[in-house]
Amino acid sequence: MSASSNGDTDVNFGRTGGQQYSMASQYSSCSAGKLTFVPASGYPGKVTNGVIDLLLPATVNNTNIFDLENSMKNSVKASLGVADLGNTFSNIMFCMPYGTTYLAGGSKDWLAYAYVPGQYSYYNNGECSLSN
Repeated sequence: MSASSNGDTDVNFGRTGGQQYSMASQYSSCSAGKLTFVPASGYPGKVTNGVIDLLLPATVNNTNIFDLENSMKNSVKASLGVADLGNTFSNIMFCMPYGTTYLAGGSKDWLAYAYVPGQYSYYNNGECSLSN
């Protein structure tokens, strides 16, 4: 079972459940307010509080996360009707359900990775959530 959309909103923006800390609050605090994250908006019925839910293939069990990257990006672009995610959003996080592997035949217990520099980051299941 993966994190819920409301849970993702709380962790990232602290807007729906009274989360004391969020990704946005911590980045803002550490940068003295120079780096702020705000939820995506302007896509009624598709993006809720900065989060979009994607329908993945019937199973992702034992699927290499790197093999899913392009299909996930293409799914978001098609759903939102945008040609280039990189020119539309500055930070894009993908929260994956448990079962994907890090590399072919790799561990299902991978945590997260990102491309630096870049705006894409990928998180495995519970790594999209945080506790106070």
